[in-house]
Amino acid sequence: MSEGVRDARQDAAFLGPSGCRDHPRCGLPARSPSTRQARAATATKTTTRPAAIDQDPATAWRTQHYNRPALGGLKPGVGLVLGLDHAVPVAGRVLDLTLLSPGGSIEVYGAAGDAYPTSSPGGWTRLAAAPDVASRQQRLAPAGQGSVRWYLVWFTSLPPAPDDPSRFQDGIAEAVLRPS
Repeated sequence: MSEGVRDARQDAAFLGPSGCRDHPRCGLPARSPSTRQARAATATKTTTRPAAIDQDPATAWRTQHYNRPALGGLKPGVGLVLGLDHAVPVAGRVLDLTLLSPGGSIEVYGAAGDAYPTSSPGGWTRLAAAPDVASRQQRLAPAGQGSVRWYLVWFTSLPPAPDDPSRFQDGIAEAVLRPS
């Protein structure tokens, strides 16, 4: 999993402001790149990372295209790190994802701390998985104890690409963390 995870000082897609209870979407929506320097961690397409949290389902962060569903056999996965302004309890939350396409599989990992882990497994804890994504809309209920500031949405296999069905790709059009 270490491929695709980079330094949080450079990259971040922040999901929410620190006053989370007062926001209509549970206070954990995207921070606008113009409000706060958008930082996201990804192995691919870093210029599109804010699209995963911009509250516009017509835009998306996308993986690269691969020749096989299992990322061409090149790496164990590819993903996007989503960050909060501060750690919040894992219990009682759901992560709603709007993906580009159904199919493939995803895992969600979490970490606390000022910066997210840049290697795995050290520092990351598996919170949820969707081994067979049946629809574009995914609601994942993270399981675990404690609080998490960083969420890693990790694609371990990909569906056929929307723009080229002979290749494989997916992405995140929207990511929202909310109370369950």
